[in-house]
Amino acid sequence: MIDTSGMSSFLALKLIGRERDKFETNIEKDPTSRREIAAFRERIGSIGSVEELTEDFEVFSFVMKSFGFEDQLYAKGMMKKILVTDPAEKSSLAARMNSGAFKVMAETLGFGSDGAAPDDFGKAEWVDGMVARYIDQRLIDTQTAVSATVGDGLYFEQHAADMKSWYSVLADERMSAVVRTALGLPEDLGKANIDAQARLLSRKMDIEDLQDPEKVQSLLSKYAAINDANSAYMAGQDLIASLFGSTTSSGSWNKVTIDLEALTGWSAPR
Repeated sequence: MIDTSGMSSFLALKLIGRERDKFETNIEKDPTSRREIAAFRERIGSIGSVEELTEDFEVFSFVMKSFGFEDQLYAKGMMKKILVTDPAEKSSLAARMNSGAFKVMAETLGFGSDGAAPDDFGKAEWVDGMVARYIDQRLIDTQTAVSATVGDGLYFEQHAADMKSWYSVLADERMSAVVRTALGLPEDLGKANIDAQARLLSRKMDIEDLQDPEKVQSLLSKYAAINDANSAYMAGQDLIASLFGSTTSSGSWNKVTIDLEALTGWSAPR
């Protein structure tokens, strides 16, 4: 595995983008990955219902890892409910979760409301797509363990094209955090009315830009550079504290000051 530890987030994302094939090949060659991919390929075609999926630990584990939900393996009951609801319905459980990945998971697996598995489970093209998703997600997970900024950046890159409205972005905590940082907006914006937030984001950037890989990369570069600058700033403050026993009282210097009341009608907490 190519080591990104010690790199700035900006450089790590650039390296992963340039050498992505090598990163993914290393993941695919990992003994654990090989075993989990083989088990999935061998048995997914025999899965006939959401119940059978959750009862096959290896296949269910593979699916959960493929969408970044390894820590939810124990939540079989909740996952069954998510997978049999219509993700296109705004009121569905999949659509109401705080991560857009739940909705993508329900759409990709395509179980019926009765829990019946789709015909896709037996198709080589669909299976290959799931394996590619698994490898992509393992890359995100391994990089998140090194740097949350890099992991969130890769997550954003993975899901950007699925975002058709700013409301979809705002419904996903990781996606909205990347956008706010990259556009220089304060964290307190997240406490504003959802419609006001969507209006502000639409003034800052066209949602269609998330369908453009070059614009997504430009956004991620800004996001990583700002987070790196913030980290350097905080490290400097910690050094001052260790040397002199005090810190200066200062806001993060890279934040863009905006008149929220004028733009959104919302007043930031005083």
